[in-house]
Amino acid sequence: MIPPAESELAKQILNLKQGDHLCLFYDKDPAEQMPALVPFIQEGLSRDEQFIYIADDQTVEELTGRLEKDGIDVAKESDRGRLKLWTRRQWRQPGELSSDRKSLQVRQFVNEAMGAGFRGVRFAVEMTWTLGPDIAVQQLEHWEATINMIFVPDFPGRIICQYNRSRLDPDVMLAALHTHPLAILGEDVCSNLFYQAPLILDGSGHSHGNGNASDLSAARVEWMISQLKRARLAERERETLLQQQTELLNKLAQEANQRLAAIVESSDDAIISKDLNGIITSWNRGAERLFGYQAEEIVGRPITILIPQEHINEEPGILKRIRHGDRIDHYETVRRCKDGRLVDISLSVSPVRDVQGRIIGASKIARDITERKRSEQALREAREQLARANSELELRVQERTAELAETNSQLEAFVYSIAHDLRAPLRSMQAFSTMLVDEYAPHLDEKARHYAQRIAASAERMDALVLDLLAYGRVARSEIILDTVNVHAAWTSALCQNEQTIRDKNALVEVTSPLPTVRAHEATLGQVLANLLSNALKFVAPGAVPRLRFWAEERPEIVRLWIEDNGIGIAADHRDRVFRVFERLNPRYPGTGIGLSIVRKGVERMGGRVGLESTLGQGSRFWIELLKA
Repeated sequence: MIPPAESELAKQILNLKQGDHLCLFYDKDPAEQMPALVPFIQEGLSRDEQFIYIADDQTVEELTGRLEKDGIDVAKESDRGRLKLWTRRQWRQPGELSSDRKSLQVRQFVNEAMGAGFRGVRFAVEMTWTLGPDIAVQQLEHWEATINMIFVPDFPGRIICQYNRSRLDPDVMLAALHTHPLAILGEDVCSNLFYQAPLILDGSGHSHGNGNASDLSAARVEWMISQLKRARLAERERETLLQQQTELLNKLAQEANQRLAAIVESSDDAIISKDLNGIITSWNRGAERLFGYQAEEIVGRPITILIPQEHINEEPGILKRIRHGDRIDHYETVRRCKDGRLVDISLSVSPVRDVQGRIIGASKIARDITERKRSEQALREAREQLARANSELELRVQERTAELAETNSQLEAFVYSIAHDLRAPLRSMQAFSTMLVDEYAPHLDEKARHYAQRIAASAERMDALVLDLLAYGRVARSEIILDTVNVHAAWTSALCQNEQTIRDKNALVEVTSPLPTVRAHEATLGQVLANLLSNALKFVAPGAVPRLRFWAEERPEIVRLWIEDNGIGIAADHRDRVFRVFERLNPRYPGTGIGLSIVRKGVERMGGRVGLESTLGQGSRFWIELLKA
């Protein structure tokens, strides 16, 4: 049995799924890892999964002690093959690290475990110990990125890669941040904002510096970790706020129920419930005072005990209407008390439903007309109090939303500033690499020319990323003043921006006239249409000629602009993801993953909406909605 989780981290660890790949960062002491590892191991053993741990002897001994302290018989589990505590000799392969050979090795470990009857395999690898001092950062980064091709959803394995921040080079930490979808920082499992494994495997990921760049790499690591912590803190604050809201609503509901029960019990009106057979199931004090029966005398007896013989035919009709869901209001009739007296009452009868909405009985209120207003006032005050509480909650949510929006705005401003500051050194890098390739190539050997060409290509990719970041920053931060904008002029601007690509690909672009005017910001609308056009030109099957169509659809108060292509299409579960920042769903095609996020940000800032219709392999139709001019 797994002991109850004692910390928030333990609870999060137990929520990990098959195919998860995450990194665990600790500062200095391997003991910092244990709160994360022990629940991870205990859960795996309880589910009859094999656990493989690779670390130095001291850390293995410390883990063994922790497991035995928590009731795990390490020797027994090792003999059964469920627990494997290895040194790096069993993990490392001869020669340089090869992602392909290592992938086969990992799959072999999993296949052997499944063949032995285990339900899965969990790995934990102390990277500080197992890598060795001679591992190249690029090799590590490629291997960690490759792990994501093995550990996919429903793969019968999970893996934690452990990194010691005090012993590993900052470039190694950058590689870890780029290649793990999830990260453990202290007491939290965080979604990694800086995950770039598909870019790395595609050859378009970030390259690492060395020597003079070590300080910059260390600073980037610290900044990335601070952002992960900040994002997790914001998420926790949202969770706490939601929990507080839920608790407050539950408290208000409980208080309302208690008030209602108190009102029912203390009401001067007779409040009675009965089942669909007319058998009394509850009886309040008001009923006692009005009819003279105590609850223990009458609960379980038929309601007809209160009905005079001359009114006995009323009950079947009332029950019939209740079964149909009807409510009977202010029905004036006569009822008989215990002492035989007949009283005139105003009777209201309502259906009683269970949690599935089925009618299971009726609630009856027999009242003196003069007391009616007092009961209504009490109920009205209860509703008003609940409404005031809801208004206060809504105000608190709005205030918190505004705070989160301000935080997001500050982060966008920071990204824009960093991208702007990178332009000057990037331009120098492009200029010097171009000189090496174009002017000094005859003086370089083949290896040097290859390196110069790689530098130039990396600079071009970085330049595209910086330009897109700057474009995103401009759209997100620039002043937006809506005006009457001619869609035809904005489309013409988009065509000019993509003119070379249209010519190179012999693309066929069709425009259906007329194109109306809208309420928009001209430069922003031109950027949005240019990005949608660029996206449509890019994602076509190899060798296919792009065919695009642009038209406008006028609706009440809005205009919907469409761009249709004959590209590769988008899967249904990816349609929301394509508009996120740095989302690249198909790494075979070049790009930065920012273009469509600029589209969404620009359209939203103009007060519109964006969306798409697509079928995988059958092209896409993107649309944006703006107000009519």
